[in-house]
Amino acid sequence: MKSTQSIKFLLIFLSFALAVTACSTGPAATQQASPLQAPTNLPSPQPSPTLQPTAIRTPYPTATPIVVEGVGQTVQTIQLPNKSGLFPAFAMGSVWVPSPGLLIRIDPTTRQIVAEITVDEGRRGDPPYAVAADGNTVWATEMIGASVVRIDPQTNEIVDRIPLEGGLHAIALDGDTLWVANPGNDTLMRVDTQTKQIVARIPVNFPSSIAIGAGSVWTVEHRAGNVLRIDPNTNSVVATIPLGSGAWPSQLTFGEGAIWVGDLNASGIVSRIDPELNQVVATISTGIPVTSIEVGAGAVWAVVGEFEGCQKSGLVRIDSTTNTVVGRIPVRCAGDMVVSPEGFWVTSYQYKELTLVEPQE
Repeated sequence: MKSTQSIKFLLIFLSFALAVTACSTGPAATQQASPLQAPTNLPSPQPSPTLQPTAIRTPYPTATPIVVEGVGQTVQTIQLPNKSGLFPAFAMGSVWVPSPGLLIRIDPTTRQIVAEITVDEGRRGDPPYAVAADGNTVWATEMIGASVVRIDPQTNEIVDRIPLEGGLHAIALDGDTLWVANPGNDTLMRVDTQTKQIVARIPVNFPSSIAIGAGSVWTVEHRAGNVLRIDPNTNSVVATIPLGSGAWPSQLTFGEGAIWVGDLNASGIVSRIDPELNQVVATISTGIPVTSIEVGAGAVWAVVGEFEGCQKSGLVRIDSTTNTVVGRIPVRCAGDMVVSPEGFWVTSYQYKELTLVEPQE
């Protein structure tokens, strides 16, 4: 059986997917969109339009910058108008952070908020939603209306909306295709953003994350403890990869030639999957439940923490060559993260803040 502590920890991150709202047709949930194909190095800066900050909240340096040799250091914390959620994204030279009722856009160079985009009619008491970005396109979920919306990064306005089904969670963008996890009805939906239609529904036992890589779509079967590999040409599952007894996978990502899966169990296992073999080839224990995982700066990074008092919360660096933990930088109540050229932006599920962590080379 799962420990009480682990169950509480899961609820803070995954119960959003089962929250019922009066306007939805089923359970509603979060959604960044889950990580897209993660770069092996920090992404190159992208041009973005000149924007005047609409709601500047002055960033402040951490009281005492935390430096962990061989890992990195905390640099600055930005105050947010609301608590940040899961699945932030980086696109158009900006960091996009999901928050209840808002999509917050941040200039990572000036470290200022340049836009607060209202979604779900600005219902800030509702759970966070998800955002997925690719090139010049930004999509986010609206859980109250069970829709996905497209934001024009030039105007910071919603310019398109596609009604879907209640229970939306992680989303991932691949060209004109938007993959949407719906743990409420145990399906992964494929949405054609041109025709605005659901073109495929793939059965998945509580999908909680999506990644694009190695010519495939990858998703987590949270309840079953598996990772599924899906062929986007046939919309069919071509491999089911078990993570072992007691696995409670949360998020996954692609990078450094592998699929990396974080686990909410007490051991905080990170599983490395070889896409050539379709099997787990290494397991790394962080010793702390893993809520999110990304690849950047030549390493694998796991957001970790325990629900009770945000204990041991922070960012763990994993050496992808030796499959070993290098160290951990404390970040209070860390929830998720996104990679930009400036470093790693770590959200907090408890506080209205976003922390920048610079990795050491």
